[in-house]
Amino acid sequence: MDDASLLPPPPSLDDACALFLDVDGTLIEFSARPDQVRLLPEVREAIR
Repeated sequence: MDDASLLPPPPSLDDACALFLDVDGTLIEFSARPDQVRLLPEVREAIR
């Protein structure tokens, strides 16, 4: 059994929420550190 099977499932998202997983860098550029990530205002508006 691996460690992931010991974790509880994540909480459900509210129906008004959306989760964007940008695994290929389409929405924003990759950064070395999370605090260096910047979302352009026009991208923010497009995904609202």
